[in-house]
Amino acid sequence: MGQEMTAAVFDSSIIVAGAGWRGEAHLCLAAMARRRVKVFTSDWILEEVNRAVLDFGYCDQLTPLTIFALSCVSPKRGVDIMT
Repeated sequence: MGQEMTAAVFDSSIIVAGAGWRGEAHLCLAAMARRRVKVFTSDWILEEVNRAVLDFGYCDQLTPLTIFALSCVSPKRGVDIMT
């Protein structure tokens, strides 16, 4: 019997850290790879990932398959989160 996937949005720090280091963020990407989580993103997040990857200089670690697994959406409005 199929299991329903959890929907999530990973910000750029989860994507970059998950590709570069073994830790909690990597476990998030592993869950996505195992199809336990359906991850949505936006052009803005992908642009931020690209900038961060270039800054850190580890383009080879963030595979095209990782980017391909993300579902790009166009949000109608943004949300500011303050901590």
